Amino acid sequence: MVEQQRTRLSNGNSSVIPIVRTKLHRPVLLPNTLRRPALVRRLSDALRRRLVLLAAPAGYGKTTLLADWLDTIALSPAEAPEVVWLTLDAADNDPRRFLNYLFAAFEPLHPPLRQVLPERINPLSVETLIAELLNELAERARDLVIVLDDFHQISENDIHRTITFAVDHLPPRVHLVLATRGDPQLPLARLRARGHLSELRANELCFSAEETAAFLLEVMELPLERESLATLAERTEGWPAGVHLAAIALQDRPDQVAFVDQLVGSHRYIVDYLLEDVFERQPAHIQTFLLQTSILRRLCGPLCDAVLGVNNTNPEVENQKLKTGGSSYSRLILDTLEHDNLFLVPLDADRTWYRYHQLFAEVLYERLEVGTAPEQLTLLHRRAGVWYAAHGLLIEAVSHALKAGAVQDVIAMIEPIGLAIATRVGEATLRTWLPIIPDDALNERPQLALLRAWMALSDYDFAVAERWLLVAERALAGVASGQVTAIGDATNLRGEIGAVRARLATHAGDAAAVIAYSEQAFTWLQPENMACEPAWPKIWAMPGWYRAIWSGPNAPLPMRLWAGLAPAIHM
Repeated sequence: MVEQQRTRLSNGNSSVIPIVRTKLHRPVLLPNTLRRPALVRRLSDALRRRLVLLAAPAGYGKTTLLADWLDTIALSPAEAPEVVWLTLDAADNDPRRFLNYLFAAFEPLHPPLRQVLPERINPLSVETLIAELLNELAERARDLVIVLDDFHQISENDIHRTITFAVDHLPPRVHLVLATRGDPQLPLARLRARGHLSELRANELCFSAEETAAFLLEVMELPLERESLATLAERTEGWPAGVHLAAIALQDRPDQVAFVDQLVGSHRYIVDYLLEDVFERQPAHIQTFLLQTSILRRLCGPLCDAVLGVNNTNPEVENQKLKTGGSSYSRLILDTLEHDNLFLVPLDADRTWYRYHQLFAEVLYERLEVGTAPEQLTLLHRRAGVWYAAHGLLIEAVSHALKAGAVQDVIAMIEPIGLAIATRVGEATLRTWLPIIPDDALNERPQLALLRAWMALSDYDFAVAERWLLVAERALAGVASGQVTAIGDATNLRGEIGAVRARLATHAGDAAAVIAYSEQAFTWLQPENMACEPAWPKIWAMPGWYRAIWSGPNAPLPMRLWAGLAPAIHM
């Protein structure tokens, strides 16, 4: 049975979304970290249940605890479970993108998994894929822990239903850990009642008075008196991030007692005060770097250089710098920030990619918005978008272009890709992009009008699909007459229009139109958009000839659209 499942897993589609590998890297235990063996043991005991929920506000050390646990179990590799890690962000709310990243995290265990993602995600296909994955995991001899960090970023109901299905059917030796700021949309009460849920929350993750003192005295080496330690423990209420921020602010202050006495108010007050105090102490060039790069979720030297507008180079040179660790202005600044422990978290062992502590980044960005002219903020986002686009990271590129309000940049990024973009970014993501582009802008852009037609067709909104097809045809006629200069091969566009029209005719039950438009698709689609090599007459003569269309594992979207027309042709 398992061998049959593996066969099915190897016969999928290789058209998958590009991924950022650092999202799959386990966190690194930083030097200035208080080891918490008792809490690590609590976590190990909790992993006897199907689902472990680490739920606490920002700054309570959820990821740090997991890093401490990973470091601890690494001391006994023979007894340690295998670990699959995925850090989530808001863009992962698209079901296809979420599954793509989840399956990528499993690649060391099951290399072919990402090849099975269907082009259209629906509840049935997702349940089938997860079921096959769980069946394979059930055959493993070792325990397996799946960690989904920052799960609070996920709000899509379909993804929550997928996780619920997975938890309900997890094999006995497989456990799921969700690190989140708030409770996820899962049936927690049912799981709790059935004994399938373990929970570690803020009251368990916060520092005790003894841990606060140990962190300040032993880890940060601050010469504080007992009264100051007690005050800090009381004022921060055991909030690990607050204790850490206070320790950084206390370094090199001549009157530490007076500063501790001034710490009053809420967590947010402490964060604002301490980050502002730390920020103001930095040299002017460091302040500028921190503010302008706060628009980025992840940082590396070449990307930061691009955002700052210094040392701009072509992508090939930048990639070589990334591989060789070549220095740049921003690389040197990042090294300085890491050395000074200034809220910079490494994302890989090579110290190539980093991120700011999230609370630090939020305060920096708020200050940037208040103190920066709108046109300058727009320029920063546009620079980031251009860099991401040049390196093939389309979702990040469009995200920054949208923040800049640069609609023309968005058009320039997605128009050359055409219909294939739906399989690269996922339909849910694409649906948030297309409405941003004004309808008038599509009158001279047949590629984008055709994309709107296809999205309407996938929603079974045939009237809207017909309207956009007419726009695409008029725009294509303008290209042919020389009145319009459009991105894309005009010949191939004609074939793509034929493929979409044939699909529309299928739903209308017009067999003659299906055949006519299918012939148009075969005539004009370019070889790279064809799903198979045999000539048209041979395919037409074959019984069940349409199956040949599906035979190519790399069939692109235009031909997959057209391939679904066979039932109508046989009417």
